[in-house]
Amino acid sequence: MRRLTLSTLALILAPAIANAECTQPTGAELVNKPSALLSFTICLHNQQAEALRSQSEQMISMSELANQHSAAFVAIQEQNAALRSALIEATSFLNDAVLENQSLRRRVELLETKVDRLNQR
Repeated sequence: MRRLTLSTLALILAPAIANAECTQPTGAELVNKPSALLSFTICLHNQQAEALRSQSEQMISMSELANQHSAAFVAIQEQNAALRSALIEATSFLNDAVLENQSLRRRVELLETKVDRLNQR
């Protein structure tokens, strides 16, 4: 004869007990129905398992959301790096333009000085 283990019995009884209200057996119920304590224990375990499953699903959802935020953060960092590079390039261009402008002003001043000297002669 095959012996039922507690886990096998739990698997057999679990569907019937899963939606049942867990009511602690009385002394009389324990005497009349020895499996009452086992049924109660299985019911409590099923409720705990359901609560843990629900928590696990919530944690998975939060993890997926965190992954989405992480991906968005990485994309923003990449955009910031591209913008920083563009700003550096624009700043370099403007600095070169300022230097060129200063050089041209000096040339104009020199030419104006030469023109003034020529006009004075």
